Amino acid sequence: PIFNQCRYASHTPMLVAFSIAVLAGMGVRLILNPKAQRLFLKASIPSLIIIVIVGIMLFLQMDAKTFSLSLKASLFASFLVILFLAILFLRDRGWIHHKTLALVLPAIFFFELFCYIHRERPHRFDSFGVVPYIEMLKSSPERIRSYGNFWAFYPNTASGFQVDDLGFFFGLAPKRFVHFVNTLIIRDHFRNDLRPPALRSIPIQNREDLFDLLNVKHIITPATDDFQKHFPHFENPAVRYPLVYAQEVKIYERPSAYPRAFIVHRALWESDDNKSLAILAGMKKYLRQVAVINYPVHPKLTNALKGSPATDNSQARIIKYTANEVGIIVKMENPGFLVLADAYHPDWKA
Repeated sequence: PIFNQCRYASHTPMLVAFSIAVLAGMGVRLILNPKAQRLFLKASIPSLIIIVIVGIMLFLQMDAKTFSLSLKASLFASFLVILFLAILFLRDRGWIHHKTLALVLPAIFFFELFCYIHRERPHRFDSFGVVPYIEMLKSSPERIRSYGNFWAFYPNTASGFQVDDLGFFFGLAPKRFVHFVNTLIIRDHFRNDLRPPALRSIPIQNREDLFDLLNVKHIITPATDDFQKHFPHFENPAVRYPLVYAQEVKIYERPSAYPRAFIVHRALWESDDNKSLAILAGMKKYLRQVAVINYPVHPKLTNALKGSPATDNSQARIIKYTANEVGIIVKMENPGFLVLADAYHPDWKA
């Protein structure tokens, strides 16, 4: 019943199995500790409770089609429980040394895991094979982000293929990005509740300027549906976003998206987090020319920008992009700032 409250109950068995594996490791460590005493008695009560619960479940499921399989698995599990209780009994009596257990226990684990191995050879497939539209995204000469419908561009799948997706699922979202999304994109989208952190297939109302700032170059939808059905909040997409790919999915290009790295010659300084986001919200079309810097005013840098034009031919080009390092070649005609459209982290060093 508790697991029914989880949003993704289908993932629960794996979490339970992982938790049991961790507990098993803790139990083995305790068994191998020569100072631990009366382990048989301590283990008998929970073991008995487990066997009773299994027996009750078998009784309730007697009419199920899978009862024979459940009975077979339960007998095997009960055998393992009794085997470990016997080992603990021998250990507590001093009839088996804890060093001998260091050899016996891995042998039992090996036997148990060996029993679960498929006796046939199941077909293996490449989890990250060649996908035409993914190859199209990866062929881009510049570093870009994409954003798509839930099934056409499943969050986190992009990570396996090494393409950048604005959406994510079950991720550790940087705190500043959470604040950015909750304030500017979708009010209070991330909450302190049981829902997993995710950003996918959600309307981002009338904030195309932020899509530009976030370097979202491509919008991806199912091949059988139209753009407007899944992204009704975009302004006149049929005219603004040309269709550049139409096979297993449809890919629309956003020509207005900013580069991942670019140069600006104007800056606004604001040390307060909320006020700096409020400034961003009001800038809209000026985000490409002005950086909002979340820091107190720096007079020396402010004076250095006074002689710079609003725009010039300064350029920034990413030549290396990894999880821990970004290499950028920059050509500056006038003093300015290099903007990298990634989430900030205090451990970064420039």
